[in-house]
Amino acid sequence: MKLKSKIIFISAAILGLMLLPINHLGNSLGDDLFRWIGVSPWTKENNNGLHLPVVIGFILLIFGSIGVANIYKPRYPKISSRLLIGYIVFIYIFPFLTEQIFFLTKFNSSGISSVAFSKKDSECNYSPENEQVKAVCTLNIYNYGKQKSVTIRPIINPMYSQVEFKPKEVSLTPRSQRIVNVVFYGDPLDESSSQGWVKEIGAEIEVNGDRKTYK
Repeated sequence: MKLKSKIIFISAAILGLMLLPINHLGNSLGDDLFRWIGVSPWTKENNNGLHLPVVIGFILLIFGSIGVANIYKPRYPKISSRLLIGYIVFIYIFPFLTEQIFFLTKFNSSGISSVAFSKKDSECNYSPENEQVKAVCTLNIYNYGKQKSVTIRPIINPMYSQVEFKPKEVSLTPRSQRIVNVVFYGDPLDESSSQGWVKEIGAEIEVNGDRKTYK
């Protein structure tokens, strides 16, 4: 029974911990897992409501950690503090680890798989201009391999703006992460939301006809 309890508590703590960290692109492993099984990580549309990976991750982590601490505390009195420090360190270094792993494993790649967009440090300032909407955007783009260019367009949360921006081609430097400034134009679908400033925007990228969307 004790061995079974150990397995349950340790597994719960590990699974909970894996759902929480944010990678270098600003996404959590929990988000990717939920989307992979076809479930939205949010309880409401447009990334609103409860963030399910975080809620479930915290519950599993707390449940598992309490169980592990109770089992091992007689032998290791300081295990609770050690677990807490370990969790903090893991979450802190996780973005760096994922970034280096991607650069290493995709060193000689090209095409859509070698390019990624990060919400972190990406933003758009948009305003009306001659019956269109002009967006001056700062975009955070990763090129893990040897791709020379990518076509990209920003996606702004419909809560803030109803605009369909036209894509632009952006030159890339092999094996690098770049912050680029690009001007986009689009047609407003809702005149009342054609001006503003938004951080952590989404984007659609395209390489040789293949597309990938980040929301």
